Amino acid sequence: MTISNLTRSQHLEALGSAAPVFGGRRQWLGYVGETTGFGSLELAGCSPRRVTLVRPGDAEALREHHRLVRTGRLAPAWPRRPMGPGRVHVVDHEELLRTRADAHDSWLVAAQAVARPCRTDDEMDRLVGDPLRHVLWAGREQLGSPDVVGALAELRRAADELATERAAHRAAVERMAGRHDLDAIRLEIRTLAELRAEWDAVTAPDGRLRA
Repeated sequence: MTISNLTRSQHLEALGSAAPVFGGRRQWLGYVGETTGFGSLELAGCSPRRVTLVRPGDAEALREHHRLVRTGRLAPAWPRRPMGPGRVHVVDHEELLRTRADAHDSWLVAAQAVARPCRTDDEMDRLVGDPLRHVLWAGREQLGSPDVVGALAELRRAADELATERAAHRAAVERMAGRHDLDAIRLEIRTLAELRAEWDAVTAPDGRLRA
């Protein structure tokens, strides 16, 4: 049931290391296991080997699955029971080949492109991450179909547009904040200059107040 060639010490190190919901990655010889907001992606070399989808909204199942990926296992050790098909769905290598998951316009490439900006932007995750999870779960039995591929492609375009707009908005806010800071500094300089002028007007050269 193991999906890696980890040594015992590597297993323990992986188990004690937390991974974020998006982008947590463990890499071994010829193998990469990456946790995502919808489950996990496993690669053999550059090719997808297995994709696991977790039912949307099942935070406990997602945490348990991420823990298994980090420890390099497919199923929990006895006596824990594996999660059933109502909670996780495994897309095996044969299905990935059949649905051309490694093609540049595939459902998997689109899903990864949508998930990517969600790693560092909670608002992006809220707006497009949740639809992504639901599209993948609802279409889990027909991921290579035109309907699912089309829905993910449309979601990818929307996510790209949203990410561009949010980046432009952040840049505008930063520019405004920069101008505001500069204006505040200039106001402080003017205020200090006026106070200095007023002080010079009422003090003698020796520092005493003028009569």
